[in-house]
Amino acid sequence: MLINFPLRTITCRYRNLTNQFQIVKLTNQPQLYEFTLIPNHEVIFNALPTAVLEIYTYEYATMMISDRLLCQSLCQQSDVELLAS
Repeated sequence: MLINFPLRTITCRYRNLTNQFQIVKLTNQPQLYEFTLIPNHEVIFNALPTAVLEIYTYEYATMMISDRLLCQSLCQQSDVELLAS
């Protein structure tokens, strides 16, 4: 018998502190998510602790990756205890 256990996810938050639109991709997990963030807005999402948030910025019609962040570094305070256990 095969028993599927739900994957443990953490709640993460990211804010676009730039004055540019950003494309944000959530990778290194079963499903790929991609969304657009306008300047000074934030997104709250659930992800695996091993997931990676890739942040792309547009400059002169060119999309460039500007950062890669581990979702563990973006987790909400309530999930910090879960990661420690």
